[in-house]
Amino acid sequence: MPTTPPARSVPDVENKLRLLYCIAALEQVSEEQLWPFVASLSLMDYLSMQIFLHDLLGSGVLATGQQALRGMITLSAPGKEVLDMFSNRVMFSDRQRITKAAARYRAELKKRREVQAIYESAREGEYRVLLSLHDSEIPTLLIRMTTAKREYAANSLRVFESCLSAILIYLYNLAAEPEPIDSPGAPPPAVTTHSAREHTLITRFTTSGVLFEVTLLLPDVKSAINLQRVLTSPQYQREAAERLFSLLCVKGS
Repeated sequence: MPTTPPARSVPDVENKLRLLYCIAALEQVSEEQLWPFVASLSLMDYLSMQIFLHDLLGSGVLATGQQALRGMITLSAPGKEVLDMFSNRVMFSDRQRITKAAARYRAELKKRREVQAIYESAREGEYRVLLSLHDSEIPTLLIRMTTAKREYAANSLRVFESCLSAILIYLYNLAAEPEPIDSPGAPPPAVTTHSAREHTLITRFTTSGVLFEVTLLLPDVKSAINLQRVLTSPQYQREAAERLFSLLCVKGS
């Protein structure tokens, strides 16, 4: 009587390499995003994934992002070397399945990331645009820009998506700046706490006749409070306004 062969017992080393292969194929992924992908391919159970992921992070073959990429997991340089040397220890059929599924999953994750750049109603003689990024219900970044110059508004709509990463990196780096030593030139921006890992800061910058009203989501209260302090500095406010103007309003930026 025919019987179903038992499932192959996969060694821990191979499972860790499978996990590395998944993360490499996805390029960057959060822990919350990684599990549905691993489960969809029936590679291992949740507890095993957690144990292997913890071991890989502890060994330095995986890296976690900071600020804008906080919570995202990628292969470190040593991790890439390990995978280059030992990826053939992962069954060829598994590598094929992971690579094929990763392309679909990356596309699915990209669809969830909503980038918007639109005109809003404005007073006569003014142009007003809304530039936003949503990764969840709370916007990661929202910029309302008001200007009397049509070319500035049109350029911001054209370039926003391409310069989005540069804007986020700049603003999140500001949150890591030391507290300014010059006297506060404006009241501190408002900070709203939504959860332990979601804090929204709202601030305004003005330069060259352009008003930027910025809402930024920060991952921890320390970053939110520090950015709040940094942006009371006239120097930092001026530099931030000029940076946004350069990225959004100058042609060819």
